[in-house]
Amino acid sequence: MTNDAKIVFDTIGKLAGLTVIYDPDFPARRIPVELNNVTLEQALEIVSLESKAFVKPVTENIIFVIPDQPAKRRDYEENVVRTFTCPTPCKRRT
Repeated sequence: MTNDAKIVFDTIGKLAGLTVIYDPDFPARRIPVELNNVTLEQALEIVSLESKAFVKPVTENIIFVIPDQPAKRRDYEENVVRTFTCPTPCKRRT
């Protein structure tokens, strides 16, 4: 089956009880898709890969679909920096 990516995302969202919102730059694109015996996470991953997009959860029941472009990744992906403190004295490995 081939369909517009937005229709596929909307159908997955409806079946899973999710609201799907789109970045204004998300293009109309027909994608081939067969989603038999897959989890919600797998379905979103497959459709994201086929439509050259990525999905960002906004709330428990809202997802945001964004074109997979370097600038969009920088804008929307969360970067986490974690700091660890060494117990005293902290020895450097060589």
